[in-house]
Amino acid sequence: MPTFASALLVLSLLANPSPAAGVRDGQRDFDFELGRWAIQIKRLVHPLSGSTEWKSPEGYTHLVRKVWDGQASLAELENDRPSTHFDGLMLRMYDPASHEWRIYWGSSKTGVLDAPLVGHFENGRGEFFQHDTYEGKPILVRLVYLDITPTSFRTESSYSADDGKTWEPNLVQSFTRLREQSSARDRRGEAADALLQLLLRERREAKSHEWLRAPVQRVAGGSDDYRAALAR
Repeated sequence: MPTFASALLVLSLLANPSPAAGVRDGQRDFDFELGRWAIQIKRLVHPLSGSTEWKSPEGYTHLVRKVWDGQASLAELENDRPSTHFDGLMLRMYDPASHEWRIYWGSSKTGVLDAPLVGHFENGRGEFFQHDTYEGKPILVRLVYLDITPTSFRTESSYSADDGKTWEPNLVQSFTRLREQSSARDRRGEAADALLQLLLRERREAKSHEWLRAPVQRVAGGSDDYRAALAR
């Protein structure tokens, strides 16, 4: 398998990348998540420190609707502790040219969209990657969707401090479908409009950022290597 550095070199030589022949259309890959979900959360308190202390915050609900006729979907994180409020929004946008999804997180505390995780689904499993920093050190972030059924699924977020050779899970979430509520649908519609406007503003202000426009490409060695295209 090629090294992370060699994968970056290969990707830098691809001037106008195009999707591989026969790549399936993944535009409906997040349709399974539409609706309202209860979440069981396990969060590692001190990632990348050798710590094994986990916490399980309660009171969270996951609300998901599609936008742009399914080419994007919006997920809201609702918390009812101590009273009902929204902690953040997650916008997933599908690029039909690259057949990749970009996942943007927007915090209600900052009003800013983070750089996206990028990836796709294959054989019922979604893998998405991002370059980031943690406590001043560069890391890779991986988000995995797995065990997907009509009424449940799991996600696992992990950090890697060694270019993806090893991964440490730090956030494990188990989702169980709940009955839809009209009030939640109304709130999601309003939130969708607000987040789309925020995304457009962020794009206008950061046109020079490569991570906003460069699709992730496959390179020799399989899905573990295409995270290299996320280099900013």
